Amino acid sequence: MSESKSIVEGFYATYLTGVMGSSFAMLTFKDGVIAGADTGGGKYDGVYKIDEKNQKTHCQIDFILPVGTQSITGAAAQSEPLRI
Repeated sequence: MSESKSIVEGFYATYLTGVMGSSFAMLTFKDGVIAGADTGGGKYDGVYKIDEKNQKTHCQIDFILPVGTQSITGAAAQSEPLRI
């Protein structure tokens, strides 16, 4: 395992605020995969790649909002989960 990879991997907590309210999310970064959930029932699914040369981590994360819930931005999942 490279030194920078061991620095990125782990658990992360984030506080989110939008026009419709606030939330708290927990994310796990492990072996290039990102997974997590928030207090509103939202799920986070993604990948990351470490750029050793530029010492940066590039992430792509999808937010999945379950049917019948509303995000902190006001987006709502009507008849099927909303993937943002």
